[in-house]
Amino acid sequence: MRLSGYFINLDKWRVFTNASDYEFDRGKDEVCLYSSTLVDWESGKMLEGEMKDLLSKAFRKRAEDKRYIPRLVLSAGIFLALYFFLSLVIRDPIPLVDEIIISLFVSLLFFFRQKSKDGDAALDSMLYKEIAGKIDSSDPVELPFLLELEREYQSFLKMNARDLSSLVSSGNLGVLDIDEDDRFSEFSNLLFAYVKRNEKEMNAFLSLIEKGTYDGIDMTRRILSAYATGAFDLSFLALLVKMKSQKTMR
Repeated sequence: MRLSGYFINLDKWRVFTNASDYEFDRGKDEVCLYSSTLVDWESGKMLEGEMKDLLSKAFRKRAEDKRYIPRLVLSAGIFLALYFFLSLVIRDPIPLVDEIIISLFVSLLFFFRQKSKDGDAALDSMLYKEIAGKIDSSDPVELPFLLELEREYQSFLKMNARDLSSLVSSGNLGVLDIDEDDRFSEFSNLLFAYVKRNEKEMNAFLSLIEKGTYDGIDMTRRILSAYATGAFDLSFLALLVKMKSQKTMR
């Protein structure tokens, strides 16, 4: 398995990576970066920086998840120890309440501070530094299908919103002129996973279109209404619908 990063310009440069699902193995990690076109030095550094930000989030989450049970056990131990100490040493007119509040506060404070320390330790590890160094030293490889997707997106941008909404609602957007391979499949999966996590409104419309929940005119009206409020990028939605149709036809 390789650590992949795809750079594509859809209204702005975007980075899609499998870092969150990647199984890191020191000394055996292959870093592969791909782009639609040759990227200039400044844009390349910006994209590599964003790739490393996503990598650091993946490392942090993995370390925090791995240490979750030990943190929870220690926090519970601190709560109980502090609670019994305060109960025996400090006498107050309202028993239990003060002890519980103070013990809970201290144990939660420990839990979240330790969580942050676990994440920081992961970023200070040799493994993270090794992979981040490989990202810095890697040059993106051009992939024709990324350029084709950019061209599709640009063609949708030039269309009238009502006409494009009608085509999106019907799914009649044609077929992509793309030679599909493992990298296209990987990119598609990463793209749709990103939309599911971060573009809730767009993902909801994708599901409605796929299920055929509403008829064409009603769906067109709903898409236009949501687009008018700035809920999502209509051209991006059109590209996703076209890609999903391509996957369905295979």
